[in-house]
Amino acid sequence: SSDAQNDVAADPAMEAPSSIRVYGTVTEIQDGQILLENDVEGDPYASILLNVTEDTIILSASDYSEKELSDIQQGETLYAYVSPAMTRSLPPMSNALLIFCEIEDELAVPTYATITDISVDEDGTTRISTDQQLILIPGDNTSILTLDGETQLSVSDLAVGDQILASYQIMTMSIPAQTNPDEIRLMP
Repeated sequence: SSDAQNDVAADPAMEAPSSIRVYGTVTEIQDGQILLENDVEGDPYASILLNVTEDTIILSASDYSEKELSDIQQGETLYAYVSPAMTRSLPPMSNALLIFCEIEDELAVPTYATITDISVDEDGTTRISTDQQLILIPGDNTSILTLDGETQLSVSDLAVGDQILASYQIMTMSIPAQTNPDEIRLMP
């Protein structure tokens, strides 16, 4: 007997994520690498070594200002988005694409995602699909801004392939989850 009938067709708009979110406390910083550790039971990335490269973006979670590796302190909590390509070593090692530091409210750390599809329903509702299994439905109260927050944008400024930071309070429990974001920032 074949298990083929159990295969669920993948939604073409839902691509594999281009990054994986990890978090933890900085336990070591050495030679451009950060060891992050958390004590969440069952977290496959409870201990992970982040390679900080010249392409790594380090942002303050409080105001999105750009930071340097030297700004990160041992004992600090970080959220990081890393490449899904990682070593099989223990702890696994991966290139950090984006690191959030200066985290005041863990619930407020935005989601870093790549836009995979933008569609408009018959009723005019815009749906922005992302690679993070998250659909953003911008409303009248959604701010769309440049990363520095200085320029107001509109949905028409967003395109498939753009990388964004999405901030939201609640999302549906569906897969993919849906949310009406408070803010979308377009990465340069």
